[in-house]
Amino acid sequence: MPPYSGHGGPYQPGPYGGGNYSGSYGNHFNATGPYQQGPWPQQPPVMMGVPQAEPGYIIGQSFKAFGDAAAEWIVGVLAHLGILTAVYFAVNFAVMAVSFIGAIVMGSFSSTAASEPLNFAGVVALLLTFGAIFGCVFACMLWMQANFCYAANKAMDGEKLTFGDFFQFKSVAGLMKVFLCVGLIVTVGFVLIIPGIIAMVLFWAAPVIKAKEPSLSVGQCLSLSQQMVRQNFGTSLGIVVLLGLIQFAFSLMPLIGFIPAFPITALGYAIAARALSQQQCRLWP
Repeated sequence: MPPYSGHGGPYQPGPYGGGNYSGSYGNHFNATGPYQQGPWPQQPPVMMGVPQAEPGYIIGQSFKAFGDAAAEWIVGVLAHLGILTAVYFAVNFAVMAVSFIGAIVMGSFSSTAASEPLNFAGVVALLLTFGAIFGCVFACMLWMQANFCYAANKAMDGEKLTFGDFFQFKSVAGLMKVFLCVGLIVTVGFVLIIPGIIAMVLFWAAPVIKAKEPSLSVGQCLSLSQQMVRQNFGTSLGIVVLLGLIQFAFSLMPLIGFIPAFPITALGYAIAARALSQQQCRLWP
């Protein structure tokens, strides 16, 4: 059993929020820092506590968390969407250039015998190019998801978000691997529909666990996620369904709908993981 719970035993509701996982977070954000010294105005304390394990409460907290740092989230989402768009058009331009050059080269040969190998080579080149398009865009999407999860976890710890939190590289490499594995499992499961839905519910918490405990392996994160969800399956299902409906509702708003959808989903899953494991996090009144 992985050392995530701090004692090597089976998953319990408490250890995810107790033991080594929460560590010093209980007293780190209790407004006893330097803000109370000197002539400067005292900063309002950050309220920490264990969130309620109720889907409605979790969704409400995710909206409040987004509103608390709306400017940072909006700028982060827009920047990532801009990067995705730029990568998409850049690789598409490369595809057109390769196709154009290939057409010129193949057109310079008149005999069928000479052109057939080039036609085959051209098809292979196009397939590889389209594969490059998908790979680049998919990698950017994984990077975006990992950064949103990283930022959401930082917000849960009561820290103030900055623009740089949405553009991590080394810090989110492990997160990208977890997102990739979960995505592959869910995609394969959706071939038979029902297994895909079950996998989506069982493993939604794996990226959140990785964000909080970067030292854990992908397998440990998946194992801990399914253990936690199995003991709270009804609540987990409700959270996944509600967040999915929220994403669908925002998707009906062309262009601007994605701006709040990504942050609220990331924050919702981060709060839900803390709630189901009785882990303290920042709470919004």
